[in-house]
Amino acid sequence: MPISIVAEGSFGCFTIPAFVTERVSYELPPPSAVRGMLESILWKPEFRYIVRSVAMIRHSSGEPTRFMTLKTNEVERGDCVVDGKAREQRRSNILRYPAFLIEVGFAPGARPITKPGHNMQTYLEFFKRRVMKGQNFQTPFLGQREYPADVRLATEADVPLDETRPLGAFSYTAWASTNYVQHATEGVRVVQPAVEMIAGRVDMSEWVQ
Repeated sequence: MPISIVAEGSFGCFTIPAFVTERVSYELPPPSAVRGMLESILWKPEFRYIVRSVAMIRHSSGEPTRFMTLKTNEVERGDCVVDGKAREQRRSNILRYPAFLIEVGFAPGARPITKPGHNMQTYLEFFKRRVMKGQNFQTPFLGQREYPADVRLATEADVPLDETRPLGAFSYTAWASTNYVQHATEGVRVVQPAVEMIAGRVDMSEWVQ
């Protein structure tokens, strides 16, 4: 039971783990970033999200998605917020006008569905209603909390860009356990070595999630 949604914003940054000091964003969000975005709208232990594909589309403003360099002043240590010397400048290569068409499916979660009359379709409709009303548990964001995302249901006008090119390796999080309580301690890093965007879309249906 897949569903297609659109997530866009003014800025986005899905940091490549290989770049530690200076942030560099992926062109597309990895599955872990998409799941985090969706779970901020609706999360229940009875189901989990499976990201099937992510595609680049034209931003609603009409502007093309591009990279831009942003320099920020950041606090070096959390306990020193007054002394100006405790701050440092960091350069980030982020996305400007990111817009994505995301196809996501629902799968059984760690806890079985026990409520009478409830099934996967029930949670799918619940999720759709929350998206249509703009309801969420916390504000969805595009990689970092300072870059909020506008999430809506996709329409026929949301068409992937006609672009085909290699994107390189993608690193994303997979869980070693299906126990949702242990997710925070049993996360492992998995790398998809050679990702290619075909006709604006990256197929993630075969990735470990």
